[in-house]
Amino acid sequence: MRCWPEFILNDLYGITVCSTIGHLTNHGFLCACEGDAYGAVMMRMAQELTGDLPFFCDMIVMEGDYGVAWHCGAAPCGLCKPGFQPYLRKSATVEGGGVKGVTDEFPLKPGRVTLARLGEKRDGDGFRMLIATGEAVDTDLFVRGNPVKIKFDAGCDKLRDVVINNGWEHHYALSYGDILPELLDICRILDVEATVVK
Repeated sequence: MRCWPEFILNDLYGITVCSTIGHLTNHGFLCACEGDAYGAVMMRMAQELTGDLPFFCDMIVMEGDYGVAWHCGAAPCGLCKPGFQPYLRKSATVEGGGVKGVTDEFPLKPGRVTLARLGEKRDGDGFRMLIATGEAVDTDLFVRGNPVKIKFDAGCDKLRDVVINNGWEHHYALSYGDILPELLDICRILDVEATVVK
């Protein structure tokens, strides 16, 4: 869904649709934010391989012991941290914060995770996939939206270096479970260049 910039910045709508995106995904209608088609394809792959809901996210911290996957409040409630009651809030990420649209805010549950990104090769000739595995740990709502701290198997510094040095896009699909072998099979079958951060 092209929520940014179309829904938010034009005169026709002028609001965020984060909560709607989260609810659609929670009910099986996967939505990737900001019109990210490859992100949506990656979400579908993750859901088919795990049988669980994917989380469309940005990595906002990639240093030290833990990385932080996050998005504005568009995560499906089915991924909420156990014992935490999700709540609706006015969006804090839009110009004039707190006045334009609604977000579902909660931290995500802990568990084994796979972070993946499908994209075009830098030369435009074919596709590539970035894959990293780790452990999502118990996370508080320390930032507005949907955060989850992840201890990556390869370490955050290595993941950050691979992302920056190879020009990877900023959106990822986070899935619960270790689906590295299955993603590598998909890459082999479809002739997708795999980059495993390990």
